[in-house]
Amino acid sequence: MERILVTGSSGFIGSHIVRQALAKGHHVIALGKSRMPSFSHPNCTSYMIDLLDKDALDRCVSKERPTVISHHASTTSFVYESLSMMQSLPLDTIASINLLNAAVAHNVRQFVFASSASVYSPTIRGACTEDGVIHPTSPLGISKLSIEYYCQYFQSQTKLSCCILRYFNVYGPGQRQGEQAGIVPNIIRKAIEKSTLTVFHNGEQTRDFVYVEDVARANLAVVTANAGGIFNVGSGKEVSINTLITSVEKLMRRKIKVVYIPKSVASLRSVAAIERIQKEVKWKPRKPLAKGLKETIAYYQKTR
Repeated sequence: MERILVTGSSGFIGSHIVRQALAKGHHVIALGKSRMPSFSHPNCTSYMIDLLDKDALDRCVSKERPTVISHHASTTSFVYESLSMMQSLPLDTIASINLLNAAVAHNVRQFVFASSASVYSPTIRGACTEDGVIHPTSPLGISKLSIEYYCQYFQSQTKLSCCILRYFNVYGPGQRQGEQAGIVPNIIRKAIEKSTLTVFHNGEQTRDFVYVEDVARANLAVVTANAGGIFNVGSGKEVSINTLITSVEKLMRRKIKVVYIPKSVASLRSVAAIERIQKEVKWKPRKPLAKGLKETIAYYQKTR
């Protein structure tokens, strides 16, 4: 069994990784910044640490001796889209470098970094492969790519194995709602509230939606395989925003009022090529979109 340190452990994806890791018998060191991670389990140790505090971070890694670090602490993508709030961009990179240094200093075997499909060029036609054109056009993509490069640098200069996971559109229970939330919780919220949903462009732009439990499984799969390199994590299927809206309407038996705004979007098509992770890590998504949406809707109806 591994000793897995998870940053962002109180967050949407990080909390699912913690729960799955504990269920598999791993020991988890859960790190949070704004609040202490709360996981009632004998194999889980929780810390509230700011990753910018190098000394506190070093003491934690030295004491707990993780074999794997799963780095999911990050400013949300929607904050990144605001030029007035980009002060956090360099902080994410500095925090990641601090974590990489601590990993090397204390002989961590594997460093898993949660990156994003936003590093790819929006002009790619067809599925994005890991060797495809890299050309981020958002602050989020630029920040994620910068950290990817640091991971690759540390791997080239040390014995640390780095695994980069490029997430596509992750959705599922636990994702926050609100005007600046992801598209799936936003659609569900509008349906529950019977309010108007705003969609940019014409709604025919496509995205690759992957269920959060499948994403957590991908993280543990690369740990089990001790995999290094870059892997896409998606469903491998592209779905238009209009199709997504229709699916939610059918499941909730409720019509959603949609207003379309003729505004350009970053990318008209986005879908992951997942052959590499399927072949090298033996992972593939299990949850079909309809079933994932049904479980997500039930979660929001229960917790609203």
